[in-house]
Amino acid sequence: MTVASLNILLYHGVTSAKSAGIENFSGKHVSAEDFKIQMRYLSNNKNVVSLREGVWILNQEEKDEKEYVCVTFDDTYENIYTDAFPILKDFNVPATFFISTGYINTQKMFWTDKLENIFNMAKPGTYFVDSEKIKRQFILSPASLEKDKIESIKAVKKIIKTGCTPLQRDELINHLSEAFSVPEYQNSQNISNYSNLSSKQIKEISDNDLFDVGGHSVNHEILSFLSEKEVKYEVEESIRHLEGITGKNIDLYSYPEGQRHHYNDAVIKILKESGIKISPSAVHGINTEKTSPFHLKRVMVGFESVEFPYEIKR
Repeated sequence: MTVASLNILLYHGVTSAKSAGIENFSGKHVSAEDFKIQMRYLSNNKNVVSLREGVWILNQEEKDEKEYVCVTFDDTYENIYTDAFPILKDFNVPATFFISTGYINTQKMFWTDKLENIFNMAKPGTYFVDSEKIKRQFILSPASLEKDKIESIKAVKKIIKTGCTPLQRDELINHLSEAFSVPEYQNSQNISNYSNLSSKQIKEISDNDLFDVGGHSVNHEILSFLSEKEVKYEVEESIRHLEGITGKNIDLYSYPEGQRHHYNDAVIKILKESGIKISPSAVHGINTEKTSPFHLKRVMVGFESVEFPYEIKR
């Protein structure tokens, strides 16, 4: 028997800005033009529901053979307010925004953006990095500069995401910054895709009945790599901060990075104890009936060339 399915789309940013060099090479920030086309398609052709409603539908005893779609965002990029928010309202598409609170009202950069910025600003040459987690030579050839930079970023990301503590990661990025003679924040204030949301913008999003706001940690740390005390801080403090901004109970969350080894039963236990009811992962896939609300899969859009999962006739 066919049962209800839930396709939870995962976005990070939506941009109308032009990128320089390798900025946004991963496609993490979907173009505003493409996003508008995608939301128009969903509005006209799919059963689009909020994350709360989608999870509720999956767990009903009465069988439902429809496919439902949810729209979600991770991180704290300002362009989800300046570019995505108006488009979502125009097409009446509900969405959930998972916010890392340590970046609100700041010029802080996510470590992935620091890494991208360092390599983007780096000049051609041969560099050697010697840190606890990586000892290797980086060759940035003038003949294949962008390719070399992108491959280097991917190699460093893999190391960080598979086993670096926050301290080891920050040390590694600092070593890269020194080796390439590029300060972590060099020119970052001129790149709109690195800008963060303000409390006022989050409040405006939350006040609209179409949208929900949820937690995404304080510092976007991989929760399974932290001690119990550190996980409790990341979860509880992010919830407290968002409840202060929105004036609402926060019971939605998403795991930073979100692959299966980035969260575990201990993390889920702390989330539940903190009042969280739903916490999707970033594991790729579609959800069916009785899927645990703490193991929901999502389909990332744009990132690493992952295309919008529906064919749109233009």
